[in-house]
Amino acid sequence: MKKLSSFLATFLLFGLLLSPVQAKADTTHFKSSEFKCTHCGKLPPGGISQDLMNKLETLRTRLGNHPIIITSGYRCPAHNAAVNGASNSQHLYGTAADIQVSGVPASTVYSVANEIFANGGVGKYSNFTHVDVRGYHARW
Repeated sequence: MKKLSSFLATFLLFGLLLSPVQAKADTTHFKSSEFKCTHCGKLPPGGISQDLMNKLETLRTRLGNHPIIITSGYRCPAHNAAVNGASNSQHLYGTAADIQVSGVPASTVYSVANEIFANGGVGKYSNFTHVDVRGYHARW
């Protein structure tokens, strides 16, 4: 039993060390509740990435303080499968958001997001922009 307890403690510590930094508090313009899965109403176990929320604040400022609407934040595995999301989608981990910005052209949102999320993912779609903090440069 002692070996099992030691193993579990090591596993949990290792998992926490590898997890992205999670949001400790809401930011000025973004609340964790905005990122809840629309399928199950939950957030990921570790919460939403603090880095994601901070970068979204920076994006909002750079876009003239226009409100950013989170159209998709966290997705539980069932929701991700239902929308044909990538099997390793950043939405599964609370490190991604699909966004819309009223009054700002999609091309401008993409261009500015491309700078702010330089070491993350940015995807341009017809009616939203995907941003994430995956830790490496990805564009589509």
